[in-house]
Amino acid sequence: MPLHNIDNVTLREKCRSRIESLEVWLRRVINEEFTQLHGPNFINFQNENRDFLIKKHVRDNINARYSNSPKDFARLIDAAFFENLIDIFCNPNHLENIFKKYLNSIYPHNMPHQYIYLEFCLSRLKAIRNTLSHANEISVRNAEFVLSTTTEYTESFKQYYYMEGKQQEYNVPQIIKITDSFGNVIIRRNFQNNEIHDFSTNPNCYLRPGDIVSIEVEVDPSYTDTKYKFRFGGTSQDYDYNNRLVYTIRKQDVQERKPIHCQVRSDKDWHKHSHMDDQITIYYKILPPIED
Repeated sequence: MPLHNIDNVTLREKCRSRIESLEVWLRRVINEEFTQLHGPNFINFQNENRDFLIKKHVRDNINARYSNSPKDFARLIDAAFFENLIDIFCNPNHLENIFKKYLNSIYPHNMPHQYIYLEFCLSRLKAIRNTLSHANEISVRNAEFVLSTTTEYTESFKQYYYMEGKQQEYNVPQIIKITDSFGNVIIRRNFQNNEIHDFSTNPNCYLRPGDIVSIEVEVDPSYTDTKYKFRFGGTSQDYDYNNRLVYTIRKQDVQERKPIHCQVRSDKDWHKHSHMDDQITIYYKILPPIED
């Protein structure tokens, strides 16, 4: 469908999801490569000459954000903003020695000053992302750039994983982001395991019977093989095509750690985990009703 025929709300959502999917890929590639070379604390790694791997302003930004909210980030790289990821990935030394192989399917191997063009494209995506974050409209030209550029990069990353034998054994829809009505934002960290996120110890997220909680699930938009359905286990809901749960807490939900299993499965006749393809579990604390 031509982009001119898509309403602006839908177009904004498509572009935002595509950029966030690329951000997840950048975070994944950077973390895997540098963790293998320098360990999990690679953000603060220094070589034998006491030179840091990561630039000071990027390092300070990530460390400060992680220190302020350590429970929000499983890894240091999760505290990096999109612009931090761009700085790391487009660093000429990093790109030439480590990351260029991920771009072989779209950039010539001997392309001069490759990092300049890459940084230009990613910085333009960052600017468009900021515009979308402030609920501004997006032009058709910018939308075309977002959709074509993010597709090129994510497909190039996937091609490298395929050539290296790192590709998924199962081509299934995967959850990349979850948001809830408390303002919690869960960005996918580990695609190999079904993650758990526990908000049951946060008093700001406590619930009681009669309260309403909403949860919205986003799937990696680069998965386009077929349709997929969602289920929020622990709420007596079956699979349907609605990716948003609006749930009224019941008395029978009262417990110290109430799980809600955010699940997705394709419309194929097989699934990675028996009846589903991916899952992230969220825990909330459900307090007893207040007695009169």
